[in-house]
Order: sequence, then structure tokens, then C-alpha cells
Amino acid sequence: MYIYPYDKRWNFRYQAETSNLLQSSEVSIEFIHIGSTSINGLAAKNCIDILGIVDDIDDVHLVVESYETLGYEYRGEYGIVGRHYFSKRGEPKVHLHVCAAGHEQIARHLHFKNVMCSRPDLVSELNSLKLALQSSCSKREYQEQKISFYEKIHELKHP
Repeated sequence: MYIYPYDKRWNFRYQAETSNLLQSSEVSIEFIHIGSTSINGLAAKNCIDILGIVDDIDDVHLVVESYETLGYEYRGEYGIVGRHYFSKRGEPKVHLHVCAAGHEQIARHLHFKNVMCSRPDLVSELNSLKLALQSSCSKREYQEQKISFYEKIHELKHP
């Protein structure tokens, strides 16, 4: 696993991906850039995370085929009830998480992004943690080691 320094091109890739998704979408969907690549200055795996918000989760089935023609692989809920997950290989990879408005994952992702964007000290702390872990453990261990940091973020109030 490799952690890359922040790259402002990640935002351009997000914009290009969401433009293609919107053009291929048969339902109303709002896209938000989430995850580490959405936070200025934060090191990340080379993977763009996109949150898609729909009014009715059943509408997601109407876009599966068109998203697959864009190179996305549909994986169903993939471990999170009420979420539909798509992945796309490439450089960078893209992960698309689609939830109905009001799903708890939406607030969780947005809270993390909002706190991190307002706290450069936490960006620096997480960068140090990620870089220390990248060379010393597997991807699974890397994810587990970050849990306490993420729990700390979710306990903080948004400024």
C-alpha cells in the first residue's frame, strides 16, 4: 500500500468523474467529494471517494448499467446496509458510495471532512500517522490502526 502526498489534481479527477456520472444518470443524484483526497494537504491512497445522495435508494438500480459502461463495478451494499457501492479501477481508483438522503453514513462522512478541513493540526497529525503506518503494516492493519484517530474526529464538534 502506498500513501501519496496531497495532490490538487484529485479534485479535478473528482469533477471529471462526477460530470460523467451525471451525464449517465437517469435519476437525480447529488455528488460530494469525500475521504482523504477531498481534504487539502492530507496524504492519501490514490483513490477518489465520492458520496452520492439520492432521494430513493431503490432508484440506484436504474443507474447500475450506465455506471458499468463508465467502468464502474457494482458491488451492492458491500457491508453497509442501505449503501450501494461502486468501484472503478485506474489511476486513481474511484469508490462511489450511494446512500438515500438521511442515511447515517452521509453525516459521518461530511462531519469528518468538515472537521478535517477546519483543523490543519489534525491534518498534520493524520499525515504523520499514515506515513508511519504505510511501511510497517498490511492494508487491513493500516485501517485498524487509524480507527482511534477517526473515533476522535467523530467525537469532535464541527467548528
